[in-house]
Amino acid sequence: MSSEEASCSGRVPVGAETCTTPRAFPPHSMRRKLRAVATHHWLLAALIALLLLQWPTARGQTSPPPPSPSPPPPSPAGYVALLHAKSQLTDPNSELSTWTGTDPCSGPWLGITCSGGSEPTALSLNSLSLGGNLPDALSSVTSLSNLDLGGNAFSGALPGLWAALTGLTKITLDSNGLTGSVPAAWSRLSNLKFANLAYNGLTSTLPSAWPSGMAALTRLIATGNAAMCGTLPSPWTAAVVAYGSTLVGGDCPATTGLLSVKSAVTSTWPSYFTGWETATDPCNSWTGVTCTNSRVTGLDLSYREFQGTLPAALSKTVHLTSLNLASNK
Repeated sequence: MSSEEASCSGRVPVGAETCTTPRAFPPHSMRRKLRAVATHHWLLAALIALLLLQWPTARGQTSPPPPSPSPPPPSPAGYVALLHAKSQLTDPNSELSTWTGTDPCSGPWLGITCSGGSEPTALSLNSLSLGGNLPDALSSVTSLSNLDLGGNAFSGALPGLWAALTGLTKITLDSNGLTGSVPAAWSRLSNLKFANLAYNGLTSTLPSAWPSGMAALTRLIATGNAAMCGTLPSPWTAAVVAYGSTLVGGDCPATTGLLSVKSAVTSTWPSYFTGWETATDPCNSWTGVTCTNSRVTGLDLSYREFQGTLPAALSKTVHLTSLNLASNK
């Protein structure tokens, strides 16, 4: 018999309390575990209550939206290139005095239009008496889609580096004093739809690579470039190119001058000569002909045993600086 049973085995005196078994308490380690569980439950309940307070109410209230992101800063290449371009031209009336600072899109930069608040997409400086050469630095403002420098006093050649402006859809350079040939590299302007090169002093032919490269072009105005010449590159027609008051549609004077030499030769013309045909470009692999910037500058027909008399029409090759006719008859 256990000690608990022994304590209740005897007679219980009258009036005494009923005999009960002593209460059994859990060990000390168990009590610690129970207290830890209770504390954990209390913390969990507090956390749930806090989350419920922050949850949208039944009225349909929601948390405020996050603030709109700030517009991106201007491209360093963009504003630096524009300031460089400014330094490359002449501005007698200080029209570009507003071109200061580092953000052409938020300040009063004359002629600048931006898209999205951060990138210049249009530059219009028409009829402001600006001069000098067309600035090469603009080739770094590749975000441009519209460039208008018409009606100024720019001179020199069309910059070949502008072929990097592949986003251009419209370019206006009319009524300046631009000279030289049009660059074949501009065939990379695949998005160009409209080009106005009228009333300058451009020469030579339209590059044969332009139609295929400028597949989007619907109008090219070359009117008034009196020395521009040669046939239209296929498949362009007068519906695409306006060329009034030019020599476009016929041979260039240099071509005429060179072909007059061929006509003056009374001996057999070599069958291995390439080119030397009407409606072709002398700078495109004519045997014996060298060119600089699309201009005929050299003619070497030496040691061919040609017979005949030099024609006066050779003088039409006005840029010729080297002529070698040695060992002919």
